[in-house]
This record gives sequence, C-alpha cells and structure tokens, in this order.
Amino acid sequence: MPRGHPAVSKEVKLQIIKRIRDDAVPVAQVASEYGISTKTIYRWLGTGVTTPPSVLEVARLKREKPGLKGTARRTDHGAVSREKKGGCS
Repeated sequence: MPRGHPAVSKEVKLQIIKRIRDDAVPVAQVASEYGISTKTIYRWLGTGVTTPPSVLEVARLKREKPGLKGTARRTDHGAVSREKKGGCS
C-alpha cells in the first residue's frame, strides 16, 4: 500500500525510464513533469522496473555466460599472480 502517494503504473515508470535513458531528458525535468521526487526516479533507475526478462534476453545471457566465466577466471588468476609477485615484507 502506498505511503500517502498514489501508485505509479508500470507503464508510466517504463515511459519515464525510457525518456531518461534513451532521450537524455534530465531526471529533474521528468520528476517535475510527473510530480515525482528525483529520489524515487533514481531508485527506479538503480533497480529497474520489475518485469520478468523476455525469452530472447534469457537466451542471449545464456549464450554469453560461458565467455564471461572464462574472463573472470583469467582476471582472478592475474590478480593472484600479481599479488604473489609483489609480496609484502
């Protein structure tokens, strides 16, 4: 239940986020236009609007996953190698 403010529909949230990300409209301007605090909009931008990912997005992420694991291992290994070489006295 909202705390004294009317709930904003998912469609409006998506529209606001799209205007900020795609059209580069300042957060303060959009907040003023919709009567929403900038803090609320920044929270939406940080967490996103909770909608389940599409089937295509899930498939794309699964294809990328093996490549990302290899990159992470190489990075971790490199960090460990540098740490051992530097050594503390």
